[in-house]
Amino acid sequence: MKHDESQVPDIKGILLEIEQELLSPQVRRSREQLDRLLAQEFVEFGSSGRIYDKQSIIRALTQSESIEDFQVEDFILVSESDDTALVCYSCIARSADGDVSRK
Repeated sequence: MKHDESQVPDIKGILLEIEQELLSPQVRRSREQLDRLLAQEFVEFGSSGRIYDKQSIIRALTQSESIEDFQVEDFILVSESDDTALVCYSCIARSADGDVSRK
């Protein structure tokens, strides 16, 4: 039986959209939206080397007064299974004047 490519979900595209949504200022300030988008097992490795779980990242983001704009670069889907996916990317933070403040 031939596989119909038009019905295969674009997992990489869907995950990229979710990551970009998570980087929007409106979502980053909303405890409810962050809770909806992040899995219970969520783990983030920050650029500082600090490791965040779901509750600590929600607390940090909703308390932050940062007005940086974020851009995703080099987004790759490393691996996926029926219930798990691993993506890696660089995140560029720009200050209000457009200068890169961190990567």
